Amino acid sequence: MSKNVKSIVKAEEPMISYERILLSQIDYCTKVSKEQYPLCIDNLVSLLPIDLRVAVTNEYDQIMDLLNDYIRKERPECCEINDVIKCFCSAESFEIGNRILLVFKEEHPDFYLKHKHILRRLILEILDIRRIDVSKSALMFSIVLNLLLELKIIGPKSITPHIGRVKG
Repeated sequence: MSKNVKSIVKAEEPMISYERILLSQIDYCTKVSKEQYPLCIDNLVSLLPIDLRVAVTNEYDQIMDLLNDYIRKERPECCEINDVIKCFCSAESFEIGNRILLVFKEEHPDFYLKHKHILRRLILEILDIRRIDVSKSALMFSIVLNLLLELKIIGPKSITPHIGRVKG
């Protein structure tokens, strides 16, 4: 070997893994204020590879379209503003929201089971013409978490088996 040959420097492992970055952003999003929450979720989605971003966006659009269709059927006087249906409702919005949620649950149980914790709030906020940025972002967050869990990118740590017996 010649003395002029430079030694190859071994590339060091990254200090933080992709999964760690995702978990850090997820953790951060759970702690931010309502004002910062939509931007935090947008940043989380932007960390995803393009194919996962497309899957998240498709599921989000599909759920929002379904909800908007149910609301249109239930409340034909509602109008659509900036891709969000706005309704001027009275106290009956809670009953209407429950009916819409039940129909959604029956016709789309897979979406309902994954996102039931946010759907009621989202429906009621659409019906009551409140600011729904937080609920829409919460739905997006739920979709991202479910997708990452399904793909096993994030998830609970595996338990190492203990060999032996318990004393006592």
